[in-house]
Amino acid sequence: MEQETNQPQPEQQEEQKEKKSLLFSFNLKGCLLVILNLLIVVGVAVGLIWFGLNKILPETTRHGQEITVPDVEDMNVEEAIKTLEEAKLRYEVNDTNYSAKHKPGAVIVQTPKGDSKVKEDRRIYLTINVQEIPTVTFSTKLKITETNLMEARNNLKKLKLGFAGVQRIESPYKDWVHACLINGDTVKVGDEIPLGTPVTLLAGNGKSATQEPEDSLEEMLELDPEE
Repeated sequence: MEQETNQPQPEQQEEQKEKKSLLFSFNLKGCLLVILNLLIVVGVAVGLIWFGLNKILPETTRHGQEITVPDVEDMNVEEAIKTLEEAKLRYEVNDTNYSAKHKPGAVIVQTPKGDSKVKEDRRIYLTINVQEIPTVTFSTKLKITETNLMEARNNLKKLKLGFAGVQRIESPYKDWVHACLINGDTVKVGDEIPLGTPVTLLAGNGKSATQEPEDSLEEMLELDPEE
């Protein structure tokens, strides 16, 4: 009696081959899909790293970086503002003042000073010279007249008025300032005196018509009254 063999029939063999082929094809597609996903992830990561190195990092590095403040003193205010904006600095005109050494509308003082090191976007404060020369209204309260010579000279300086010298007049009150002159004209109460104007003080010589003049206070202090 013949023994039956366990070998698969040709139809079964063909079916097994098809199953193996399908399984291999499925595995290959899965591997390719995994590889494709990995490449996408790597590409995105590389893109983010490139963006960080070329965009974010430079901005972060520049943030807080010190820059040199340009010197804008003596510039007119429009030119000063343009210069500060080009340097990526902010500005604020926080005061006006008068200076005979500067042109009207020019920057007298800046804070911080030129060549200082500051952070980007720092605010620079500007003091601008006034367009018109300010004046002082003359009155006896200013203590330029009706006072002693030393105090009158000190008050001229405080008021930013010039000192043209002392003209002596006959008076028993030594060094007492009775009046003042500007360009030879007597200054009257209510007159407007531009800052910097030289003022001549009329001071007593300390004698009457029959007396010799006494030594003045300035002579005793060895001061030249015409300084």
